[in-house]
Amino acid sequence: MQKNLFLTTTRNFMLSALTGVAILASIAAAFSVFSGFQNDHQNHYYLPTATGEKFPILVDSQFSSFPDVRQNTPLTSAGIVVQNGYVFPEKSCELCTHVMQNFSTLPEEAIIYLAPDASYNLEGAKRVTFSAMGFNGGERVRILIGSNYTVQGLDQWNASLGNSQINSLANSFPIRTDYITMTTGWKKYEVDVSNISLTGNSMPFALQASRSSGHDIADFLVKDIIFDSKAASKGLTILHS
Repeated sequence: MQKNLFLTTTRNFMLSALTGVAILASIAAAFSVFSGFQNDHQNHYYLPTATGEKFPILVDSQFSSFPDVRQNTPLTSAGIVVQNGYVFPEKSCELCTHVMQNFSTLPEEAIIYLAPDASYNLEGAKRVTFSAMGFNGGERVRILIGSNYTVQGLDQWNASLGNSQINSLANSFPIRTDYITMTTGWKKYEVDVSNISLTGNSMPFALQASRSSGHDIADFLVKDIIFDSKAASKGLTILHS
């Protein structure tokens, strides 16, 4: 009698545990589909749609700069500094990229480029959205989209060549927007990318700061760079502040 009671209690406990696991798994599956971006296990994030396309795609914010003068210059006097994974809660910056260029040290307009791995497929995207803000306000930055220039193809920086090297890279981007003037508050922007091919882009997104009147330093943040399949206004548009 006691043995049967023990077996019955054990079986009921196991059934309850299995049922609980199944319920939790169902909740987790539903949450992963409806709560936001999913990880495709290659550190790419997307929100599946009814048709199965992987848009929107949140691209990894790992930026580098050309020229990268940090290799030969102390950080305190570097012409350009790029900090990925930057955290600044006071500025609502949970995971941003911080860029600071000192035009007194580096007068050329450096290009801060995003070069993700080759497994990204952004074909079919119609726009890219991102958020940006300046630390001081008045920072002037333009957006470059869709270059097939490879990182290996970047020449060793030669200060005597200066702008000719930078212009060669900048001109490889089929989309080069007008300059935006940043404020000290976050603004969300969109850029129409429907008229270019994004297949196999080695540099899908880049920024280029310009010296602004009365300011030798451009100091700004960028985050949430997302390619999606929604139609966009032509050119570059502020979505909201």
